[in-house]
Amino acid sequence: MVDIIVGETAEFWHLHESLLCEASLFFKAAIHSSFREGKEKKVGLPEEKNHIFALFVQWIYSGTFAVHGMDLLIETYLLGDRLLATDFSKLVITKIFDASKWQTFTAVQAVYVGENTTRSCPLRRLVVDTIAYSLLSGTGFSQDGWHTMKGLHDELFQALNNFTAWNAPGKVFNPKPLCSYLD
Repeated sequence: MVDIIVGETAEFWHLHESLLCEASLFFKAAIHSSFREGKEKKVGLPEEKNHIFALFVQWIYSGTFAVHGMDLLIETYLLGDRLLATDFSKLVITKIFDASKWQTFTAVQAVYVGENTTRSCPLRRLVVDTIAYSLLSGTGFSQDGWHTMKGLHDELFQALNNFTAWNAPGKVFNPKPLCSYLD
């Protein structure tokens, strides 16, 4: 068993080592190291949010998790990315992809994702592509929303260009399939 201490309030989780190491390269490296974390079988995650980490724990023990709302899904994906939990991140991106069909990303969410990911991150590509698709389909952003996303303009223009190349001329624009984001 391994102790994981999460958040500013130092919530303790007593979890199975094998499940943590199988699910996360971060935990595997920390727990099997010769550093204090490996020797004491105790890992601190002071920057993480306990209610988001609880979703990861739910997943390692059940194979799924339940969450509603795009903000929580985004936070959950970012946790999976930081923990190097590939299978967890793929499940989260699938949930985000499905949710993006009925809930659009806000400009604030787009900026948050942009500030917390790299250009190659699947979540960032999904957000940029989804916004580009909404712009092409005429359901884009207000002038204020567009201005808020100024740090993503280059990527949005590239995504718009890619959509026009990806879709056949004269066709209705179609969003990219889920497999485009399951790196």
